[in-house]
Amino acid sequence: MDFVVMDDLSIFNFSDYRVFIRSYINGKKKNKSSFSVSQFSSQLGLKDTSSLTKILNGQRNPGELINQKFIEAFKFNSEEESYYRDLVRLKKEKDVFKKNEILESLKKKANKESFYTLDIAQFELISNWHSYALREAVRLNDFKLCPSWIKNRFSLNMGTEYIEKIYSNLEKLELIEINQEDGQRKARVLRNRYTPPLDFPSDAIKSFHEGAITRGVKSLYKTPVEKRHICSSTIAIKKEKIAEAKKLIDEFQDRISALIESDDADEVYMFNMQFFPLTESKQ
Repeated sequence: MDFVVMDDLSIFNFSDYRVFIRSYINGKKKNKSSFSVSQFSSQLGLKDTSSLTKILNGQRNPGELINQKFIEAFKFNSEEESYYRDLVRLKKEKDVFKKNEILESLKKKANKESFYTLDIAQFELISNWHSYALREAVRLNDFKLCPSWIKNRFSLNMGTEYIEKIYSNLEKLELIEINQEDGQRKARVLRNRYTPPLDFPSDAIKSFHEGAITRGVKSLYKTPVEKRHICSSTIAIKKEKIAEAKKLIDEFQDRISALIESDDADEVYMFNMQFFPLTESKQ
């Protein structure tokens, strides 16, 4: 069976290859309601549906064999194929700084006005609590853009080069600005808030929150109680209230940030909230 790629479905409009594939499948379903992931998997020549399902769910990335099947199925030309392969590489790459090189390559090829999930790809460059903490450190009244000072202030065990690369990425993403003043490097924060879509299924977001939660656990044992506040509530709820609860949590986070955030700060704090089910849904 021949594949037909919709005219308006350009790979250059996407910064996540999975979103592109899902958009293709959803487009086919509009024209033929019976079209399914299973049918698409069969058309690709895969032995079963599980491989494609795992790829779409973010449980794995495609290997070369499946990559080639996608490239042939979507009838990519050489430029489209190069762009698609970069999107896959972006997901596979573990080195946060190599991700930056891939991202720069993608930005040059993409349709700039419609590269609508780029913020997620950018977020992967700073997907750890260190990057956000070092950005907020710029607001400290005694801040020095000096790796040794930063390591001592945050009790960090990391190399000078790593700290310099974090600040380099923050500057490239326009989250801070670095200038020379009186022979010294000075930094200032740009944009008060910078968060990706909270419900986007990104490994980078999961990694960030894992680091934040882990840091909170350490604070239980390391930080005096008068300097921290950690509490929890266990509540039986109706599922239709979940969206409303999440909205209230987001509003509260915005309000408390606006209330206490300062450009003449003396400490960097992390505010971390958790709202998740303890029971397993039967549906």
